[in-house]
Amino acid sequence: MKDLTQGSVTRQLVAMAVPIAIGMLFQTLYFLVDLYFVSRLGDAAIAGVSSAGTVTFVILALTQMLGIGTVALVSQAVGRKDQAEANLVFNQSVLLSGLCGVFTLVAGFLVGGVYARWLAADPAAAAAGTAYLYWYTPGLALQFALVALGSALRGTGIAKPTMVVQMLTVVLNTVLAPVLISGWGTHHPLGTAGAGYGAEAGSLKGGTGSASYVTKDGITVGAIVAVNCLGSVIVPGTKNFWAGAFEVGNEFGGLGATNARVVGEDWGMTKANPAPRANTTIACIATDVDLNIDQMKRVTMMAQDGLARAIRPIALPPSQTASNRKKRS
Repeated sequence: MKDLTQGSVTRQLVAMAVPIAIGMLFQTLYFLVDLYFVSRLGDAAIAGVSSAGTVTFVILALTQMLGIGTVALVSQAVGRKDQAEANLVFNQSVLLSGLCGVFTLVAGFLVGGVYARWLAADPAAAAAGTAYLYWYTPGLALQFALVALGSALRGTGIAKPTMVVQMLTVVLNTVLAPVLISGWGTHHPLGTAGAGYGAEAGSLKGGTGSASYVTKDGITVGAIVAVNCLGSVIVPGTKNFWAGAFEVGNEFGGLGATNARVVGEDWGMTKANPAPRANTTIACIATDVDLNIDQMKRVTMMAQDGLARAIRPIALPPSQTASNRKKRS
């Protein structure tokens, strides 16, 4: 413990205030560093992360509530030379930080997607914001423990170690951000997970999805699709999927079909910078019906038509969207 009753009051205030101010500044730099590198991924990515990133400042405010209470009570106990009381406050602070961290994790993973869609202006931004929140939530949860420990130290008159730790974490985040977000050195950006990292469905987040359906005749049909297409899956100017008319239940968010009129060559939210041989959608269809070769070919044709109803445009020179493999189970 550091005795703050000795020496110049002004010097003691400066010695405490400067590290605290620097620590709070570095605490906000986590989000700003991420935002800088995400901005290189496109408009939808920066819009989504900017919207979802408002949670950072909510968590920052909540951690300060815990931190200020810890500093006040620990400093009072230290001033009274009551080490037992200071230890009790510290233990309670750590317990509260753990509970707040668990709550943040649960809330982040349960309602993070809803929050991102509520703030975002379009599906692309919502998808980017949701992906960012799911990856960022564990870090936000750990902020409570970091602030609780730092506040307990500040309550005893020790402020510099907390500042140094926060500076090191920001430096680490700055080093890792381009590696994880942009794929520097690894060539495997982790902006999204699915059918290979970095998959997209037009300008939205792509990936791997599956669905199954039982017909009135009792026939089960299942499909698993890896989507990294050039074409858009969204009707231009709306949040509706091209395949919305075939929605079962609320699998597409309950939006269903749209009455919007579409200009013939308006492809909507296609990839902004498509690369050759980097746009593939592969589907596998399985059924419990015993089919012969001709019948399987017919199923293949119907599945191809289904892709054409869900992705627009379905096939272009830089696209390999029409690649399908069917098999009988």
